[in-house]
Order: sequence, then C-alpha cells, then structure tokens
Amino acid sequence: SQAWEHHISAQELGQRLGLDSIEFYIARRQLRWLGHVSRMPYETRLPRRLLSAWVPHRRPIGSPFMTYGRSIFKALEMFRIDKTRWPELAANRSAWRETLRTGVAPPAFWPQLHRRRPSPCRA
Repeated sequence: SQAWEHHISAQELGQRLGLDSIEFYIARRQLRWLGHVSRMPYETRLPRRLLSAWVPHRRPIGSPFMTYGRSIFKALEMFRIDKTRWPELAANRSAWRETLRTGVAPPAFWPQLHRRRPSPCRA
C-alpha cells in the first residue's frame, strides 16, 4: 500500500531527530528523583529513610525479579556512575544535574572497571 512506502521505524525516527532511547529518559528521571531524595534530611523525611531501608527476608517465589533497587543500579550503570559512590556525587546538586544532562558521570565517579587504562598487549 501507499502508506508503507514512506514508513520510518520509531528507532530510525529517533535517530534522525537526535533523541535518546526511552530507557535513557526513564533512567534519567529515576536518577533525578534519587538525587532529590538522597539530599533530604534523614531524620525528618520518610522517603529518605525508605531509600536506606532493607528487608532481611528473601523475595517470595513468583515475585518480579526487577526491584526498585535493581532498576536504580541499572540506571546508574547506564550513566556510568559507581554504585558505591553515587551519594557523594548526588550531594553536589549542580554536578548531579550536569551528569544527568550529559549522560555521563565525571571520570572520578566511574565504576572501577571503566577507570582502568587498557594494559599494553604482551606477546
């Protein structure tokens, strides 16, 4: 049919327009909220307390594998932010916002895997 002659996939259209993937936009929103909550005072704000909460029980059989914590770790990986040092970066609001704007954390906050220089090949 004539309508399919000029068909462009959503992925191709996004590339032509210079848009990021929907996963990237979702990760950015998750990390924006994470930074906001991490800067809240622990003593007076419940969202901040829940961010540090931990349930000492296994998840029930049949429950979804993807938890909030795992989705945050996935978002941190997407932005190349070290899982152990993200609170330090989030404490600096302007640096956190710049990281979310550019899509990449400063090299000092990259995970150890990304910080290593490639070793020379030895024959």
